[in-house]
Formats: sequence, C-alpha cells, structure tokens
Amino acid sequence: MKRILLLVNMTLGLGALANHAVANITHDEKPGYYSDNRTDLEFNGNTCGVMVNGFFVKSDIGIDFRSVGHLCQRPPVPFTIKGVGENGLDSIVVEAAPSEKNPVVINGVPYSDIVNYVQEKKTKWVTLEEIKKQYFPKVRGKCLYMVNKYFITKDWESYRLDKDFILKVEALPSSECEIFEGQSPFTIIRVFTDVISNHNPGRIG
Repeated sequence: MKRILLLVNMTLGLGALANHAVANITHDEKPGYYSDNRTDLEFNGNTCGVMVNGFFVKSDIGIDFRSVGHLCQRPPVPFTIKGVGENGLDSIVVEAAPSEKNPVVINGVPYSDIVNYVQEKKTKWVTLEEIKKQYFPKVRGKCLYMVNKYFITKDWESYRLDKDFILKVEALPSSECEIFEGQSPFTIIRVFTDVISNHNPGRIG
C-alpha cells in the first residue's frame, strides 16, 4: 500500500516540477490519436508482446498509429520475432501459437500472446537508454523511466519507441522530491509521445 501511495505522490509531483529539464521536438503533423485507460499495474503486467513489421517493440505505447496500415494481427505460425536479445540483434522463431501454458519467452519475460502491426513508413526504433543519452547525456547513475503517464517498473531494456514519435523528454532528479531526501540519488526520465492528450494542458497521454 505504501508503494502505491508513493507512486501516486510522485506522479502528482512531476506536474509541478515539469520545467526542471525539458527537451522539446517540434512536429508539423497533427498529433496522433491514442487512448489508454490502463493502470500502471495493468500496463507493466501486460503479457501480450507487440511487434511492428516483425520487429519486437514490446508495447504499443511507442507506435505512431498514423502510419499503421491496419489493426494488429496475430501472425500465423511459424513466425520470426526480430530485434530481441541483449543488443536487439537476435531473432526467435516461434513454432507454436503462444498461450499461457506455452508462452514465448523474450528477454526473460514470458508472453502468452504476440501481435504484429504493419507500418508503412521506415521507422528508427530507439531504446529508453538511447533516449536518455541523446537528450540528457550528462545524467549518470540509476534512472526510473516513464512513458507518458506510466512508470516502467520492469524490463525497461526491451521497450522500443519510434524516434520521430517523441514529443519531449524530461529529466527530474530525485533531489527535487522531498520524499527521497537522504536516500541514494536517481533520475526520473520521462518520455512524452506525440499524442493529442500530450498537446492539451492538464492531460497526460
């Protein structure tokens, strides 16, 4: 219960401290539509893995749906999952349809379902670590990542986001949060994607 309250307090506090360090990217296109009502626990506990054109991106949160050709599909077996492994250079051949009893294990995480989106454009997929290094190269030490309103509580290395779909990135030192006073320092890296809700004051996608 204390942990849940802590996450709630951190979320509320980020709004007031949003101007501490912000990297902005301008977009000429109308922001993409994306509606997501999942909780943090539901988001991080999702057991459906996501691919785009056969490349593993883990979650749909980093996909620009303006360039997606159709709704997600379950690929017929056998199929290949690209972009896995420690460096994202390996592939997995899936011989049987994933299920709870027969999950596909990717980077140590079991998935009971795999879906694939077909995207028309050529996309540069970036990791959360790459985003941090690009926008805040001086940040060192441990980081807690967020994408839009979600804390990334596990397997943060597997997330891939469309580089051109990033709206802005914030870096918030834990020293800005009174509740962490006297504890080991870390940085909250928060990525905002280019969705309509992130263009409207008072709303987070």
